[in-house]
Amino acid sequence: MKKKLLYAGGIIATLIVVVIVGLTIFVKSYLGSDRLKAIIIPKIEEFTGRKTNIGNIDVSLFKGIDVEGISLMDREGKGEFLNVREFVLNYSLLPLLHKQLVIRKIKVVSPSVALVRGKDGTYNFSDILEKEKAGKKETKPAAEEEGLPFSVITDKIAVQDARMTFSDEQGVIPSISLASDIDLKVIAEKGVSPEISGKVDVKALTMKVGDNEIKSAGTVGIGKDTIDLDLSSTVGKDTIKLSGNVKDYRNAPVVRLDASAKELDLDRLLAMASGGKGPAGPQKGKRAASGQALKAREGKSADVSASGEIRIASARYKDYLLKDFAARYSYAKEIVTINPVRMGISGGSDAQVAGNLKADLRFSLASGGSAAESIKRSLAGGASVDLNRCEVKKTKITDAIALFTGIREIAAPRFDKVNFLFTIGNQKVDLKGLMSSALLTCDPTGTVDFEKRINVMADLKVAPSLAGGLTPTALATYIKDEKGWTVIPLKITGTTDKPSVGLNETKVIKGVEKG
Repeated sequence: MKKKLLYAGGIIATLIVVVIVGLTIFVKSYLGSDRLKAIIIPKIEEFTGRKTNIGNIDVSLFKGIDVEGISLMDREGKGEFLNVREFVLNYSLLPLLHKQLVIRKIKVVSPSVALVRGKDGTYNFSDILEKEKAGKKETKPAAEEEGLPFSVITDKIAVQDARMTFSDEQGVIPSISLASDIDLKVIAEKGVSPEISGKVDVKALTMKVGDNEIKSAGTVGIGKDTIDLDLSSTVGKDTIKLSGNVKDYRNAPVVRLDASAKELDLDRLLAMASGGKGPAGPQKGKRAASGQALKAREGKSADVSASGEIRIASARYKDYLLKDFAARYSYAKEIVTINPVRMGISGGSDAQVAGNLKADLRFSLASGGSAAESIKRSLAGGASVDLNRCEVKKTKITDAIALFTGIREIAAPRFDKVNFLFTIGNQKVDLKGLMSSALLTCDPTGTVDFEKRINVMADLKVAPSLAGGLTPTALATYIKDEKGWTVIPLKITGTTDKPSVGLNETKVIKGVEKG
């Protein structure tokens, strides 16, 4: 009995070996290196119009397919546009008997791509996109595809040490380099929308703007309908943390993105945003921005909505120190709303101040034009400033008032209390304020437009100790209030760079008539 069992076991083992050998021969013959190259390379070259090279292809019955050395050449065929060191594909065995490939795992090792925008404004992949569009327009009669029929299910894609670089020969768009690992789960069958989930580990994302670099790292989590973001960016000595998510990213993306920082150099960031080298200003010999760079995004931008919060503990802007900056923003249907904005403000060069600022702003980022011009045309909102100290060092407006009145102390006044309300719209700012101290009060009301043109009326009240600087003729012209202060009705016109100060004659006449 034992001999019979051993004999039967030997037969079964032999059959298994024969089956395995047979399947191996079948796989090797059907999925051999030359056969796969003959199928894959022409398809890639037809799709891209680029010369394609594939190194060794190893097919294993149990391991799957291992491809070493995949490269896609650039348009000229002189350098590499895309390179993959190794591509591993694990498939299910039984479907191969039916000439179907069911993929269970894909691993891509060290893929790298070099993106370039040329001096003529075209990208080194523009020809691929044009070829794809042309292919979609062509109508071909239905015919049975030759080669390997693919029925694909891929539940794991692992990309190790992925690298991407971007450079702009026009010098307008910042240079970018990216290194990351990607781990995804993908289920995709014919006729069914793919389901994607996984994580992108951003090891290093570097953007170079002028002489400055923005370095970022973090993770991007990808779900069926949501992308989660957790990134940290460094600009000089400052670190900005970004967190949020993108929902319904396949159809109408809804973005939630929050930003926070302990310290921030706003001068550096604003200079970088305009293409400059930093606080010193824009780079010589290079445009701060091109018309193309400032164009608002077209297409489906109206389908995207966004919101979030920005919090900065301490920020430097020119000679001002901003404390506890907080703002909420939203974007929908090409309209940006920032409401509310709150911050403490102190310092300054032309005027030393200390107090608080609040604001709410709205503007449009309409497609089809310059973003800067769109903001300028549509900016609207309001702001309030409350200062418990304002010491003017030197401004052209106070210099002009001092020259007109003959009171030199007005050139550098100090106020203990300053309150202003601003209303923004139609490319101008309507203002109403009150500035007061033990020696001076002033209540400016009027407008300053976005071209710096001024039209402001103000009653300047001067304490008796300062009124001595006025000429006797001037003193006889002006009226006095109930406290005995001299009231000088002013009219300020011209521009902020070249102000003109005179009397508000209407107010003078009314005062004389009343007196």
